[in-house]
Amino acid sequence: MQRRDFLKSGLAATGAAGFSAPGNAHANNHDSEHEHYELRHWHIPTAEKKAVVDRFLKNAVIPATKRINLGPIGVFHSADHPKNNKDEQYDIWTLTPFKNAQEFFSRDERLVDDAFIENASEYLNSQKTDATYSRITSSFMRAFDGKPKLEIPINGKRIFELREYQSHNELKALLKVQMFNEGEIAIFNATGLKSVFFGQTLIGPNIPNLTYMLVYKDQKMRGKNWQAFLKHPDWDRLKNMEIYKDTVSKIVARFLDPAPYSQV
Repeated sequence: MQRRDFLKSGLAATGAAGFSAPGNAHANNHDSEHEHYELRHWHIPTAEKKAVVDRFLKNAVIPATKRINLGPIGVFHSADHPKNNKDEQYDIWTLTPFKNAQEFFSRDERLVDDAFIENASEYLNSQKTDATYSRITSSFMRAFDGKPKLEIPINGKRIFELREYQSHNELKALLKVQMFNEGEIAIFNATGLKSVFFGQTLIGPNIPNLTYMLVYKDQKMRGKNWQAFLKHPDWDRLKNMEIYKDTVSKIVARFLDPAPYSQV
């Protein structure tokens, strides 16, 4: 796609002109080539309540998604890491891939059956005076051209890093997506940075932003590969291009452990 066409379609998809982002995303002719993602975040006050959400996801959500052939579903807990926000220590995140936007819109109707309701009873019958979570936030994203489908590049023991890049306006956010598509993802691949997904946020908090996830065997692997990335000559060239100046205003990074029943 030519650069001007990419920016035009991208601004339309993100709703920069005030129109419906998901409607435009669904109408995009390129959507069949790209997955969409929902990243859901439960804000949970205690370890006891975290266990309730875990049981809901393990016993109700995961079996139901299998019945409708949706997945793989990633479930993540906040890792014990000094850079993580202590206020999120009991929080849970889920990542759900969709073949297209319509699959996202029809998900709940297809998911909820008698077995789901029975298995979700504890979670759904929580009391107002003893709520399981304080709030849920959710982001709906479209996969990048440079990585149109989710990948699980490392299995076994591993740690995930979820990174959100916020921008001060929609154009700069799109240019950062373009920067990834036109070189940054390739440099990640060349330097051993293993990615799970890249998503342009269409709906959600802190927009405009993009979000992506990396995975490492351990923190030593993370340090080694990020250093290789920062020293790569192609990164030095790319980051100094005038068109990509000031594309990111804030970075939020979280380190996450996969739940034992996570499919990612």
